[in-house]
Amino acid sequence: MRAFPLLAAAFAAFILSCRPAAAVLADPSAGKAPLVAVVDSPLAEKWLDQAGVAYVHRTGASLGTVPITGARLLILPMQSVTTAAAVTNVQEYLAGGGKVIAVYWGTVAPDGAANYPAYQLCAQLGIRPVGWLDGPPGRLSLASGGLGMLPYAGADVELPGSPTVVVQPLPGALPVGRWTGSGTAEVPSSYVGAVYLRGGSVYVAPNILRGSNDVPACRDLLFWAMQRVAPDFGPNFQAKDRIAAAAAAMAALSPLLDASSPAEVTAGVSIAQSALADARTQLARAVPARAVAAADRARRLATDLIERLKRDRERGDAAPLK
Repeated sequence: MRAFPLLAAAFAAFILSCRPAAAVLADPSAGKAPLVAVVDSPLAEKWLDQAGVAYVHRTGASLGTVPITGARLLILPMQSVTTAAAVTNVQEYLAGGGKVIAVYWGTVAPDGAANYPAYQLCAQLGIRPVGWLDGPPGRLSLASGGLGMLPYAGADVELPGSPTVVVQPLPGALPVGRWTGSGTAEVPSSYVGAVYLRGGSVYVAPNILRGSNDVPACRDLLFWAMQRVAPDFGPNFQAKDRIAAAAAAMAALSPLLDASSPAEVTAGVSIAQSALADARTQLARAVPARAVAAADRARRLATDLIERLKRDRERGDAAPLK
């Protein structure tokens, strides 16, 4: 029989490894104003909180009355842009070097755009809304490149069935995400782009910030967009998010471990611990790509161990009594 003290020691180290490391996860601008401002999105704020990324809250009403200052990245649901003054402030923010992640849209009115201020930002965003769909027409295929890494699930992202805008690309816009699959037959071939990068802005057509979309795919897409539009600090935030997700997976593994856990499971926990520790070390060394890779290793291993232990328990519960 394996010695229980050995497992207990490994288990204690496991618990410690899942606790947030404040010094490592601290914002790179510690002691300064947050780098990120979030407009009218409790979901984005929740995700940033979970990743340990400091932010400042803005309301759509304040967009036209208070200039956007301090923050270097603005997360902007487009339905919050309702006045000409708000448009002016966003344009001045971009002109001053600010970065914007614009998501979804408000009223789509291609024939009456003059009545809807948000359309005045089309040139800066590199798109023009021409319609909308009840849900994504297929998978979202993301282009690799830039600093940081693709989402945890890879380049092909399966999003929940939330509304999405059909957009026409404008000159200068770089498509970094396209709809693929049989469902795209209902979308003109020139309008299958769903994520566009132009200057200091990235536009995301699906409504990933809708309150009901608190799912890993939408969260990963937001942090991926951060590193595409803000390559000088976005990859650091992407790494923080992946470390937080890995730590959450390992915390979910904790209740399934006990003295009867197989030796290979205990060994797997140790490997996952080491990977998570390495992720935090790489982030502290300002190597976010390596931090992401290490965090993903820890997350995958923890997830695999959870699935294995659950299967073992199900088989044990189903075993006939002798």
